[in-house]
Amino acid sequence: MQTQLLVGRFFATTLLLFGLTSCLNEFSLEPTDDTNPDSDSELDSEIDSASGTNTDTEIHSDSELDSETGTAPRTCPSGVEFSLSVEYTEIAVGHKTGPEYVDACPAGQVLIGFDGFLRPEGKDDEAHARIRGICGTPNIHLVGDACEIQIAADTHLPYRGTEGEIEWSQICPENKMIIGYKAWTGYNIYNFVFRCAPLVISGDADGHSITRGPYSDLPDIGTIDGPFEYETDCPEGQVATTTKINADIYPRSFGLGCQTPSLVD
Repeated sequence: MQTQLLVGRFFATTLLLFGLTSCLNEFSLEPTDDTNPDSDSELDSEIDSASGTNTDTEIHSDSELDSETGTAPRTCPSGVEFSLSVEYTEIAVGHKTGPEYVDACPAGQVLIGFDGFLRPEGKDDEAHARIRGICGTPNIHLVGDACEIQIAADTHLPYRGTEGEIEWSQICPENKMIIGYKAWTGYNIYNFVFRCAPLVISGDADGHSITRGPYSDLPDIGTIDGPFEYETDCPEGQVATTTKINADIYPRSFGLGCQTPSLVD
């Protein structure tokens, strides 16, 4: 009886092991997919083995292109320079002469106005007794789609003449510079009208040019008109960068030195 029980247990154990082995074999035969479903798209962005380029890379970066037009942004010339040669206007002359002073703005600057002093009120005539030029530096800026020259006051030239009590100052309108003047003289220099104009940049990415724009006159400075009238401008296309003044205690004659502007690319 005991022997029969042992034999029965043996067969039962054998059947159980056979069943487990069959299940394991079925499980191991199920197909598996180890590939990443996104692998194709990832490979597309890899470096192309034949061309050596990244298939997702743009030819131009956003910083190199205009956001609206997709073209390279406009650039302006880097600055303005002036000819070495200086041409002088006609000289407005009074009755007397004095030592000659030629005062030039620093290199790269232009005259943008003048200030000074008149003789005291009621003293014979209120003629000009002291005068000096005011210089400014032109810089080029991209404003919208245009290259513009903007000027900031920078330097004062020396006073010529030593007298005077009535102070005055005349500055060109914004971003304009001196290009000429009118003067009335007699025994002294009695009255000035200074003339201002802008420099205008035109062109595109293929090239730029610079020209002198239309002028306007500042209000007159002085109290009387003398018997001799002078009206003179810088040569066409030029702007004033220098003063030529004969003076002792008063300015006795007056003129401008002019130069030709050009662009620095």
